Amino acid sequence: VDQESYYRPISTLSLLGEEPMLVGTKFQTVKSCTWKPIVGTSVALPRRSLLLLGGNSGNVSKHCISSCRGERISITLRKQPGPDWRPSLDELTKSSVGKKRQ
Repeated sequence: VDQESYYRPISTLSLLGEEPMLVGTKFQTVKSCTWKPIVGTSVALPRRSLLLLGGNSGNVSKHCISSCRGERISITLRKQPGPDWRPSLDELTKSSVGKKRQ
């Protein structure tokens, strides 16, 4: 789950490897560093693909990539709020997950 103070969309560029990204709210550990979604889905990330997490998806969904079979380069871009931004107490507590940012 990404901090909701980051502006959307959050972009992930996959340059090497073909491993899928798991997106959901609950995962089961299959073995060390390998998971499968219980509540969620597997999203294919072919080489040179771009995944955009927009809207509320970054606030309510966890996302991960299981251990890779080969080389993998992934670049994730997040736009941070301005330098004068300070988190509110609500943003620092778990109760704020899933609430819309003002």
